[in-house]
Amino acid sequence: MAAKKILMLTGDFTEDYDALVVSGGRAPEHLRLDPKVIAVVRHFSEANKPIAAICHGALLLAAAGVISGHTCSAYPACAPEVRAAGGSTRTSRRPRLTPTGIS
Repeated sequence: MAAKKILMLTGDFTEDYDALVVSGGRAPEHLRLDPKVIAVVRHFSEANKPIAAICHGALLLAAAGVISGHTCSAYPACAPEVRAAGGSTRTSRRPRLTPTGIS
């Protein structure tokens, strides 16, 4: 069902939306292979609309060629592809384990 909803994103309706949010997880790894999804990402970039991505979402931005010159949050294993596309990554500070818990 989710894939069907995503394919519906390929119409001219994109003018009706103000921003794009690319969730994390492994889905962007597969979605980046769909030219229709890439076209949607490029539309938001060319229209200078905000794009938010986290975790593996950066792979979709890199595949669409819209990440050059930008810094994004990404899962560390995605960093080489982000850098190859001209972007950079920033990850949150990992919590430090202490004998009394997390600090």
